[in-house]
Amino acid sequence: MKKNSLIAVLLLIMAGVSFFTSCTTEEENLSPNISFVSGSGYISSDATLKAGEAFTVNLSASANSTSGAKLVKLNVIRVLGGNTVTVADETIDLSSFTSEVSANAAFIAGTEKWTFTVTDANGETAAISLNITTTAGAAINTFDQKILGSYYNNTYGSFFGSADGTVYKMVEAYNNQAKVDWCYYYGVSDGATIAAPNDATAINDIFTNATYGLSQWTTRNATLFSLVTESILWDNITDDAQIVAYASSTANTSTKQLTVGSVIAFKTAGGKLGLIRVTDIATGSTGSITYNVKVQQ
Repeated sequence: MKKNSLIAVLLLIMAGVSFFTSCTTEEENLSPNISFVSGSGYISSDATLKAGEAFTVNLSASANSTSGAKLVKLNVIRVLGGNTVTVADETIDLSSFTSEVSANAAFIAGTEKWTFTVTDANGETAAISLNITTTAGAAINTFDQKILGSYYNNTYGSFFGSADGTVYKMVEAYNNQAKVDWCYYYGVSDGATIAAPNDATAINDIFTNATYGLSQWTTRNATLFSLVTESILWDNITDDAQIVAYASSTANTSTKQLTVGSVIAFKTAGGKLGLIRVTDIATGSTGSITYNVKVQQ
């Protein structure tokens, strides 16, 4: 009888262990679901990109099928060299969603870890991650403290060649048309303006000398510009990574109303990309503009 009683107790203990193990397993499976969505134009696993290159990640997330707890938060962080940056920390109230996260690869060479985390109403979380490895950008030329005068300034030339940083006066520019990427003027309504040699206002209203004016040129380079509105750490630009990111979508033949601190992206007729940072402006038709340039070699 004692032997049978011992067996019965052991069976009960084993049943209890099995019961508690079953509960633990169920509790471990209450987290929500999140995954990468693969497809054309999306990154869904570790990748190597050029520094500053744009990319998009597509996410799919859903509530746990057992708990049904709604998703209440999406958090996205990027970590490079021990520095953590929060890309997104959004409050939501959804049972499921898909979301695209678009960004640029780091502007310096290295491997950056991206982590995407969803949290549900019960406080359960699920996370996925991938690594973006960036390669160094190409070499650039830097030209500092270049001064251009407006159209009535007799001290400084109004024309600039970004290939070698040369400032030209009107006759010199006329004799080096293929090298001139832009000109400068201070207009009554336009203010401080950098314009391409093919800009209509510059041709028809500003540099109208009968012999050397832009209308007399046979080569008027079609440089394109856009004003950069994001904050840029100028001294950190040591290759063309950020330049490519900001200057690839230039579209205007001039950029007007410039102020000290303005940063202008440009693309030359020959396809070179660069950035201009304004450091000083002397207003008026006899005034001048001082700027720094960083441009692809």
